[in-house]
Amino acid sequence: MHASGATQVGRNFSGKGVHEAARIAALANGDQILSSRTTAADGRFPISNAQTVKLRGTSEPVDIVSVDWS
Repeated sequence: MHASGATQVGRNFSGKGVHEAARIAALANGDQILSSRTTAADGRFPISNAQTVKLRGTSEPVDIVSVDWS
């Protein structure tokens, strides 16, 4: 999960946030929900300690957490 701005063109979305969300999702295992820490920070679900990762194609590292959805 990653909440960020996106540009809509027709039925498609693009932009930095879309790419970051895809990169975060690609890091997850089949039974795992990963999120940027800022997106999961609302406290609605328990989260793991943050892990800082460098996402391909981005200049700044992102803090990633695992969301406990069970």
